[in-house]
Amino acid sequence: MSASNKKKLRKEEFDAKLTERQQAQQKEDKQLKIGTTVFVVAIALIFVVGLVMMGYNWYSTSGLRDRWTTAVELGEHKLTVAEFNYYYVDMINELTQDWYSMYLLTGEEGLDSSKSLDDQLYHGEEGRTWGDYFIDKTIEEISGILSLVDAAKADGYTLTAEESATIEDTLLAMETQGLLYGYGKIDEFLQAIYGHGASAKTYKAYVENLTLAQSYYNHYTEELTFTEEQKAEQEKETGSYSAFTYTYFNVNPEDFIEHEGTTEHEHSEEELKAALETAKAVAEKLAASGATTKEELDAEIAKLPEYNPNATEATEETAEETTESTEEATEATTEATEETTAPTETTAATEATGETTETTGETTEATEPTGETEEETTPETVSTPTSTKHEQYDYYSINSAIGEWLISGEHKDGDIAAIPYYTLDEEENKTDTIESYYVVIFHEEDKREEKLLAVRHILINYQGGTTDEETGEMVYSDEQKQKAEDKINEIKAEWEAGAKTEDSFGELAKKYTEDSNGADGGLYDEVYPGWAVENFDAWCYDESRKSGDVGVVHTEYGCHLIYYVGEQEMTYRELLVDTDLRAAASEEWYVGLRDALKNTAKKGDTSAINTDIVLAG
Repeated sequence: MSASNKKKLRKEEFDAKLTERQQAQQKEDKQLKIGTTVFVVAIALIFVVGLVMMGYNWYSTSGLRDRWTTAVELGEHKLTVAEFNYYYVDMINELTQDWYSMYLLTGEEGLDSSKSLDDQLYHGEEGRTWGDYFIDKTIEEISGILSLVDAAKADGYTLTAEESATIEDTLLAMETQGLLYGYGKIDEFLQAIYGHGASAKTYKAYVENLTLAQSYYNHYTEELTFTEEQKAEQEKETGSYSAFTYTYFNVNPEDFIEHEGTTEHEHSEEELKAALETAKAVAEKLAASGATTKEELDAEIAKLPEYNPNATEATEETAEETTESTEEATEATTEATEETTAPTETTAATEATGETTETTGETTEATEPTGETEEETTPETVSTPTSTKHEQYDYYSINSAIGEWLISGEHKDGDIAAIPYYTLDEEENKTDTIESYYVVIFHEEDKREEKLLAVRHILINYQGGTTDEETGEMVYSDEQKQKAEDKINEIKAEWEAGAKTEDSFGELAKKYTEDSNGADGGLYDEVYPGWAVENFDAWCYDESRKSGDVGVVHTEYGCHLIYYVGEQEMTYRELLVDTDLRAAASEEWYVGLRDALKNTAKKGDTSAINTDIVLAG
């Protein structure tokens, strides 16, 4: 091999080794680059996720999510989460402020108000929480409102200028309240209440829907008319529109079952049967007593050993005392006779022996009551039950068994009867099982046949006052009352100086009254007995009252100037019938509209609705 070839070979070997080193280095560099890239990508991903999370949080808190996400579709209506929240939040707030609704939910429905709605199943239904229940209830509520809105628009019905002005006042009041709580803008205050998506614009639309729905519902109800046949059928189905005054006493079989100590136990059929028979006998005995008043019935109850164990003992003691008194009187008569016929012999015998004195002494000692005897014979103090008297009770609010008897015939004051009370099934229908007995005394039936009255009034409220610590009611001084009366007298003088008509009185009411019906000229055209507070009511129903009368009346609300318009054609009873007919017809119409729209409901994304709520919190 020539020198040049060897040099070339060495060069190639060197180049080959260099290439191997370069390749190894390049491979190492490539691995490092890959690792670096993966690290950079991972960091980038974390950064991106962070940006996404930050963006999502911003998206959520900015309100865009609530404004863009559909919560439910109802027919042609598509409600966002923000719009849904208005109905949802207000429903929850109204519920928590209504103690009776809360009582039903927590007492009968099983809701635990101390736990989150999401943490408890609705009636144990798998997969459905109380949060789901309230979302469904909100959808039902929305369906009712929007179905009325649709019906109003289809009928060409719109809000009045006054109703529109009220909506503006509502928004202004909301903005003012927000400022008081430290919120600079109304949107911020609304978002604090209804969530991040709330705004004055959508809230106004919500209030407009509520107002239009309620206004159209009232309009529909007022326009309804009914035939005489429908009215008669309504009276028949209801039972009675009268008010009753009566006394009653419940004879409960439980009172006649003996309990050993304080331990309760399941009563046997024999115990219950015996107790029910005793209750029947007691009720019939009281009914046969001839009691005609509450006082007389209470006296008869107190005589019964079933309620007053001392009643029998007292009777026996009275009999014994009467017998003893008779015997003592007889002995005294005998001794007096003997003394009259042979006084000398008696005196001599006494002086001779002294036995009579000793015997008498012994007798006296024997008849002296000891502390031990008194303790044994002292009757135990027993609190006997008493009856209850109800005055002017509406028929529909009376126990069904008592109510049926009260309307069963032409009763007169003092009529008394023993009435069985039957248990009711789940559908509130009477069964064949008697639960207890009632003793009832009829006193009076008010058939509500008085004519309705129409009056106008102007109210000037009392100013100042103090709160009574015992009653919690406001108390006003004579001076404060007189100040209100002085203002009323000024208004009265202004009326008397004018046309002195009903219309002129109405104009003054619009100008001066502090009552809520000023826009109507202070008119009330469905006044019935008991409708107003006592003094107002008494003035209206004074027997001497005639159309055009004007009077000044003080009540707990303030001082009134009243204008007596006169009697209406309709009676109070007819008003009650008419009211029930309208309520039933309008409710049936409303439920039909509501359910038709509700059946089209398509739930969207409700995950943004806050159901993690504790109602008692």
